[in-house]
Amino acid sequence: MFFVVPFIQRRILGRQNDENDAHPPQEANRNERVPQATTNSSAPAHNNKVGAGILIRTLSRGDPSFSKHPKLNDFVKVHVEIFLNDKTKVDSTRDRNQPLVFQVGAKEVIEGLEVAIQKVCVTQRVEVIIPHLYAYGDEGKLPEIPPKSTLVAHLELLEIIPKENFQ
Repeated sequence: MFFVVPFIQRRILGRQNDENDAHPPQEANRNERVPQATTNSSAPAHNNKVGAGILIRTLSRGDPSFSKHPKLNDFVKVHVEIFLNDKTKVDSTRDRNQPLVFQVGAKEVIEGLEVAIQKVCVTQRVEVIIPHLYAYGDEGKLPEIPPKSTLVAHLELLEIIPKENFQ
């Protein structure tokens, strides 16, 4: 098997070697930018608030026999559609009919997707609201994503590939 994250997916979805990645954030900002992997137990079952404002809403529960969640270092195959708050589509693996494969925790995609994918079961479809701090920050990713943009992602986990099985 051969999996490559195409340039457009890295450019739109990933945060590869941003200027900020070379310099660790100041201590006060580190706590704001690192999401906590907890859920809000008082929220209804179909809405889970994760991290600092990352909201996951179930669109389709998927097959109940697939209750496994990805963990760090697993490779995942997903379909993802990224929208701005005004519903402008920024990117879609579905439109290209080419799922995205990435390693959880390897910073190949934006932080909000890294956090959300660990809460999703195989075959489940969710909508993820990603605040700008867990997307492209204050600077955005021009011209597609303006500064301080909250993103909406429709995410479907197609498959979990354990690290030891990935080739």
